[in-house]
Amino acid sequence: MSRIMGFIGVVIFSGLIACKKPVDFKVSKLVVDLQQSAVSINTIDSADVVFRKVGTDTKVRQRLSKTAQGLIASLHSLTPGTWNADIEVYTKSVNRQSNQYVIIKPILITGEIADIKIAGPGATSGNGWIKRHVKASADNEVVVIVPEEVYDSYFEIRSRSQKRLILGIAREAINVNYVVDHKTWTCTNACFDAEGRITDINHFMSFTNNILSSPWTENEISIAVLSEKNEELVNYDRTWNQ
Repeated sequence: MSRIMGFIGVVIFSGLIACKKPVDFKVSKLVVDLQQSAVSINTIDSADVVFRKVGTDTKVRQRLSKTAQGLIASLHSLTPGTWNADIEVYTKSVNRQSNQYVIIKPILITGEIADIKIAGPGATSGNGWIKRHVKASADNEVVVIVPEEVYDSYFEIRSRSQKRLILGIAREAINVNYVVDHKTWTCTNACFDAEGRITDINHFMSFTNNILSSPWTENEISIAVLSEKNEELVNYDRTWNQ
């Protein structure tokens, strides 16, 4: 009798385990909401985020995943505290030209499960997002990132090649028939960092500050990237008119 009762007990215990509902482990997410954005999910090529913990050297890089209404990244690997989410969104290329949208958003990570939502970019720079243009060489070995807004002094050049490149940028502002300001930047050797990038927001700062306080009718930016044999790899020109 005791053996039978023992068997029944084992069956009941096993049944309780089998009927127990699985635990739903929810993970908080960073969500870039594109429902009211000028950028649709269908036009996005890729998106990345680098989480940097404030006051430390800790950083976590992730690729943002696409959903029907936006972009998401898991927050489960972030420890409690204040972080900066450095987000980059790239649209699909047309004739080797696309757009980049960037934002740095402070976020607070707590022990609670809660999604952090960020509104997607608008049509131009605004609501925290900065829009820039991306121009690539035919083989995508060289990429330049240049301003959308005339008062943006930023530029970036990326290279996947170890070959020496000749780089040049010129910016000029004209007011009807005289030059308001003209500034250039060139580099022919050892320009790139260990990641193959040149990133600068300071070199043209005096130029953008000058045109901000001076009347102008036409603004131009020209960028050229050449091989050491003077072969043109990337050429970009942009004109703003008032």
